[in-house]
Amino acid sequence: MLLVAWRNLTREKGRFLVTAMGVGLAVALMLSQGGILLGFATDTARMVQGAEADIWITCKDSTSYDMSLPFPERKFYKVLGVPGVARGEKVIMVWTMVRIPGRGMKNVQVIGINPESAVGGPWKMTSGSVRDLKGGPFAIVDQSSSLNLGGPVRVGEKIEVLDHALRVVGISREAKALTTSSFIFSSFDTARRVCSDIIRPDEITFGLFWVEPGTDVDAVAEGIRKSVSNVDVYTTPEYALKTQMYWLFGTGMGIGFLMVAVLGFVVGLVVVGQSLYSSTMDNLPEYGVLKALGSTNSQVSGIVLVHAAAVALIGYVVGVVMAYGARIGYETTGMAMALPPWLLATVLAAALVMCISGALLSVRRIRKVDPASVFRT
Repeated sequence: MLLVAWRNLTREKGRFLVTAMGVGLAVALMLSQGGILLGFATDTARMVQGAEADIWITCKDSTSYDMSLPFPERKFYKVLGVPGVARGEKVIMVWTMVRIPGRGMKNVQVIGINPESAVGGPWKMTSGSVRDLKGGPFAIVDQSSSLNLGGPVRVGEKIEVLDHALRVVGISREAKALTTSSFIFSSFDTARRVCSDIIRPDEITFGLFWVEPGTDVDAVAEGIRKSVSNVDVYTTPEYALKTQMYWLFGTGMGIGFLMVAVLGFVVGLVVVGQSLYSSTMDNLPEYGVLKALGSTNSQVSGIVLVHAAAVALIGYVVGVVMAYGARIGYETTGMAMALPPWLLATVLAAALVMCISGALLSVRRIRKVDPASVFRT
């Protein structure tokens, strides 16, 4: 039966290639949309995970890293007194506008950090150092902000935030904002001074904490919840997940990616089903001959299923090549598209299910073929 299936494939090369290309397109859609979804999810939590803290405290009812409001700084010091807490760092994050000579006004998120520890700030630098933020009105801009800021910002340039001039002393990488805003990092004191019209001098946006070695992080976080009121307390995995869920489903962006991936599956299912059914009808007399010669329904149906599996595998290879090509183009925009092994395996399984499901109508038709019809024609 495998030989018969192979002969059917090679005899109908044109139809087979068109079907395989249709499956390839469906696979490419599923992979690219799944990869963009995963890359986007990674980017949403990058600032949370990059800090490498054990515990975060935020304002009450914070929906995500980017949507947090200030809370009283005294809460930070109260957390430092909770048993199991070893140390902490304060971070300010404020949404505002920046003026760049010749480029107009742009949306930015000003992030104030401790330059000595760099906690909450950029973790990879292209030029300069986080410590260069010390001692003056200095700023670091991420290289991914070039598009949002109307072009690349270079070390030595001056930018203006709320009528305060800042000199760029470094360029970071991988600290990407999710919206049309950009991250601008400064020292904690500079951010507090520059943004004094937005955030009060006794407020911060985040408190980041580390627990004593050997201490259970979840237990310490629960202790903070019981000791400090009117703030939200998260372990880093919890806050990263909360931020991801907000951007993926709270904004509807994740649903859009999933819908396109499902559409790819449906397109592939229709293409395969129509092609295999057409091929089956063309070869129906031959299937009748095989049944007349003693082949069982299972054996004859196996020919169509082998045909479907071959289309799935070849189409999958085509789709993977297309998806990797799309990733190269997509990542030139500064966005991430992840294609981990488990996603490749999942889409392979989906392609097989798609093609075999598309073949079921043909299998049903073959099972109804009467062997005696061969002798009546």
